[in-house]
Amino acid sequence: MNAAKNNMRGLTVFISDIRNAQSKEGEEKRVTKEMAHIRKEFREAKNVDGYQRRKYVCKLLYIYILGYDIDFGHMEAVTLLSSIKFQEKAIGYLALGVLLHESHELIPLIINSLQEDLQSRLDYFQCLALGAIANIGGKEMAESLAPLVQKLLVANTSPPHIKKRAAQALLRLYRKYPGILSADTWADKVLAILDDTDVGVLTSVCSLLLGVVQEEPAAWAAVVPRVVNTLARVVIGREYAKDYVYYSIPAPWLQVALLKILRNYPPPESSAVSTRLAEVLMVVFNSAESAKAGSVNHKNALNAILFEAIHLVIHYEGSSGPYQGMLKQAAALLGRFISAKETNIRYLGLDSMRHLASLSSETASMVKKYQDTVVISLRDADISIRRRALDLLYSMCDHSSSKTIVGELLTYLVTADYQIREELVLKIAALAEKFASNYAWYVDVILQLISTAGDHVSDQIWHRVIKIVTNHEDIQEYAARTVFAALGSSSCHEATVKVGGYILGEFGHLIAEQPGSGPMDQFRVLHAKFPTVGLTTRAMLLTTYAKIVNLYPELTAPVQDVFRQHQSFIDAEIQQRACEYYHLSSGNETLMQAVLDVIPAWNEKQESGPGAGAGVGVGVGIGGDTPDMKSKGTRGIRSPSLTSASEDLLGLNMGSALNASPNGVSAGYGAGPAYGAGAGGYNGAPAHPPSDGSDPFGLAVNTLTAPLALPAGTSSLGAPGVPSASNPFGLQGAGVNVGTGSIGGGAQPNNAGLLDMLGGGAPQGTSSGSF
Repeated sequence: MNAAKNNMRGLTVFISDIRNAQSKEGEEKRVTKEMAHIRKEFREAKNVDGYQRRKYVCKLLYIYILGYDIDFGHMEAVTLLSSIKFQEKAIGYLALGVLLHESHELIPLIINSLQEDLQSRLDYFQCLALGAIANIGGKEMAESLAPLVQKLLVANTSPPHIKKRAAQALLRLYRKYPGILSADTWADKVLAILDDTDVGVLTSVCSLLLGVVQEEPAAWAAVVPRVVNTLARVVIGREYAKDYVYYSIPAPWLQVALLKILRNYPPPESSAVSTRLAEVLMVVFNSAESAKAGSVNHKNALNAILFEAIHLVIHYEGSSGPYQGMLKQAAALLGRFISAKETNIRYLGLDSMRHLASLSSETASMVKKYQDTVVISLRDADISIRRRALDLLYSMCDHSSSKTIVGELLTYLVTADYQIREELVLKIAALAEKFASNYAWYVDVILQLISTAGDHVSDQIWHRVIKIVTNHEDIQEYAARTVFAALGSSSCHEATVKVGGYILGEFGHLIAEQPGSGPMDQFRVLHAKFPTVGLTTRAMLLTTYAKIVNLYPELTAPVQDVFRQHQSFIDAEIQQRACEYYHLSSGNETLMQAVLDVIPAWNEKQESGPGAGAGVGVGVGIGGDTPDMKSKGTRGIRSPSLTSASEDLLGLNMGSALNASPNGVSAGYGAGPAYGAGAGGYNGAPAHPPSDGSDPFGLAVNTLTAPLALPAGTSSLGAPGVPSASNPFGLQGAGVNVGTGSIGGGAQPNNAGLLDMLGGGAPQGTSSGSF
């Protein structure tokens, strides 16, 4: 009879029925029927004894594990906790551990039962309660039960199996409520347990100490000599029970936990403790040879200890003492690991070697000999291995190996997976700029990068190329020649067209005298790409054409044809540029030269680059410098600045504009990936309508801070012009102040002296700039 009750035949039959169900609907039908039966039995609780309650709770647990919601039966599990029978109490704790969480409303109801079981004289009741605490935890349990758990942990009368469970329960409570384990009160008592001879107790207490020292390392600094002593007892003294030898490795989990604890502290200050630790590490390193011939389990256990020892030595890098020579030994072990057949070992080896290489130039030189092996790992079948190999190559790169590593990465980029290409492009660009021996090589690398993986090249990268070329006259001719050749390819990427449009617009004259790269050749090669690129790039090319016409008037006719064709283009940006540039190229040459002047170099100390500064707008905006946009044109809107290292991985921060030049002409790059001529401002004050009604539109502008030469008949005060047959809107002759425009170039209702697309009037004050 007792055996039948212990077997719970009804539970066995129910599980068999569920497994034999022919369909999901059949299973649901059986579960629904059983839940209705259990609900009825619990409602009529007069006939439910301990055995039946235990059986029904087990069925509910099985149903819950199958994925069905359980909204009753919790109180029956709580009732089982008060039983004096181990089987019933165990099922009660098991059910509550599965069904409850730390914030459940029934937690207060079970705390009293937990307290009674923790204070019980029966070990197995204490074990059940400790297991439930470790499983559920929570602040409410910590406040009520922590003293009892602490007492069981440090009591000399507690058997090992109680101490092990108490340590795990206390770790759970500490993570939820750190205040329960004050170092001043409990450090000495807990650390004394490290002198215990039971390896199971030591392993459990080390897990507790690891969680504590990660949160409060300074308060628990006394743990270091104790941990070193325990390590020496196990590794050198071989003081351990045979039950804890795992494939000839003594207590591997204990060794790993002890080494992890030491990584939270600097090297021991005591010479005796430091020497003792060095001896332990040497024994661990010397045991590495046995991993070659052992079984898989032996290798795994030994390698786990070796990796922790290597991490500890890397952590001690730069410290004086007996650990200096161990770095080379650690590098040699990692070199063996990255060539292992097991994927997990290779992964851990590459990751640890990356950490070692990033410490200093000395440690980076230690791993250089393994560069070929790392390059081979780039082509591993596992993408996680490829990512770690890429990180390692990035960390080990220096001036002497930069060209080789960048070349290997560019070769790998051709066949690299799309999941890794964006990261790969960023790293290549960063290495090329950081270790560039000459900027010509840097330009070649970035252009090859764009050609190979242009879709993954961010705007910041090609903006950076433009900035470097602009700021270094010695590579401007080379850059112009290189991009001109790249544009000749039928498959060049749109980013190449953007770079080529800017560089040829600014520096194309440097190669204009060379055979095959004259002004007309440059115009033709750029315009051949015009129909195939996006709207933003087309707008940029229109500005390039205007720049070319400014230098070579003989190209006015073909370029004006392009402008004329796009004066009615559906895109407002392209339409406005085409109209402005058409009228500008038909007007005053002096004005055109002022507007389309060469962009000056950026101030390296300021945020600058494409994406900052003045916009395309031949018309002059009314308004002065703003604090955060000192040289903004009538259409230029500065791109957001990158503000942190995580947002700007390559240091390509390019947010702000150039300062306005003293003569009222400013230059810069506007938001977005296009550039062009634009009106910038220099201290031009905004106009306001006077109260007397004489200037209702605020067209009269204030005093010009940096006056320009004005054509005859214009008003120095910026008074409205007089309408005439040639100037029907009275726009010519007004508005001589130079300032930042509010939104865009061209005629605006609140600005006088703007180049109007309808009236064709010419502005009187302009400045050069770029979108």
